[in-house]
Amino acid sequence: MKKYCLRIAYIGVSYNGFVLQSSTDNTVEYFLFKCLYACNLIQNKEPGDDYTRAGRTDRGVSSFGNVIALNLRTTIPKT
Repeated sequence: MKKYCLRIAYIGVSYNGFVLQSSTDNTVEYFLFKCLYACNLIQNKEPGDDYTRAGRTDRGVSSFGNVIALNLRTTIPKT
């Protein structure tokens, strides 16, 4: 595992915001973590203690430069 910072962009018109919500799975964060899990880059489908995000959006809002940081699986050795 190694800490990475990812800059993400998305069109939010079809989503109920960026941040995970207990009332719906239709958030950018839900689908982001679902994809990271499917690619075997993370161990759990939910964000862990190592996860941080900068910014948030409301329903229907798009973003060009949200930033997240989290540990991802990698074959690159730690330096």
